[in-house]
Amino acid sequence: MGGNDMLNGSGSLVFQRSIIDDPEYRRIHGESARDRAQVLDRRIPVLRFARTDEGWAYSPAAAYVAATASAWAYSDPETLRAQMEDLLEVPITGAVFPATNAPMYLDTNAFFLRTTEEDPSKRVGILVYRGTELTSVGDVLADAYVETVPFPARNYRVGSVHGGFYFGMEAVWKRVYSMLVHERVGELIIAGHSLGAAMAVLTAAQIVKEAEQDRDRRFRDVRASLRGVYTFGQPAVGDAGFARWMDEKKLGAIVFRHAYAGDVVPYLPTSDVAGNFEHFVSGVWTAPRHESALWIGPNHSSTFPVARFFAAALATAGIDFVRRRLPFKLAATRWLADRLLKLSFDDHSPANYLRVSKDSFLTDLETPPPAPPPVPSPTAS
Repeated sequence: MGGNDMLNGSGSLVFQRSIIDDPEYRRIHGESARDRAQVLDRRIPVLRFARTDEGWAYSPAAAYVAATASAWAYSDPETLRAQMEDLLEVPITGAVFPATNAPMYLDTNAFFLRTTEEDPSKRVGILVYRGTELTSVGDVLADAYVETVPFPARNYRVGSVHGGFYFGMEAVWKRVYSMLVHERVGELIIAGHSLGAAMAVLTAAQIVKEAEQDRDRRFRDVRASLRGVYTFGQPAVGDAGFARWMDEKKLGAIVFRHAYAGDVVPYLPTSDVAGNFEHFVSGVWTAPRHESALWIGPNHSSTFPVARFFAAALATAGIDFVRRRLPFKLAATRWLADRLLKLSFDDHSPANYLRVSKDSFLTDLETPPPAPPPVPSPTAS
């Protein structure tokens, strides 16, 4: 499958066989796993995206699947595959594409997962990028490398983007390109958290650009299969020119951004170090800092601002980080947090995004569908 040689020693990484297809598992559990998979296919409608005038509608089920993939992308490839298989209860295969070079500020890990139907049009594919790991020098340097580069780097220019994010995506792009073309799927989700969210957006932009240039007509099918880019804790990825291009291509219609409480990262990079970075227009789902919080949205706005001063943003988030770890909880500290400490490192945790996405999905399941419109009575003759 064109990935990295890690698991099967054959020059490509193919995840281990699905436990659901394991004969011993089926002997113990009977056909219950497959029965549950059929039920789950009706309950988690990842194959039932609703079409809109400008793209595809937001799906709480897809958001939950994407949040799960984004959170477990911080683990190893086999654990990620197992977690996704446990969630969907259908066989999953996939590949990982790593690119690590600390002196070049690179530590990218892209994972491609797909279901295993024989008919490619019935497959669901998930392309997910691992986010920032504080223990990774390459990740930290990639985030800090805010010098902008033209996007795309060749042919024609549509604006500038964060150099660290772009180089991270570009390092694995050819392998991702080959995978998307050869391992065809009917419906594709791109996802990521933090740094991974930024690379997910740039990958979607790259797909649109490749489909437009039409050098490889197979990429039309890849573009047509894209059902959404689900990002969690996503920083701004480019300048005003890039944001305008994203708006012109209506990519914001299928980029579904999630920002939890006071997560500091969506306000970065700050204007004092990155210049005129801004978020393009897209739906933004937000949630308050609460154990039973649900996503609220969409707020279709480009006014989700980047912070002005890097030092102030990090200081505010840093004070909140210390406050939460005090051995005592004073009312004064809660008052300070509610009124002054709007930004937080803790709120950036992928666990928050996964929890809220799961609860929002379950709440959506429990919401009865809207009643059908009344049938008009026949006109009396």
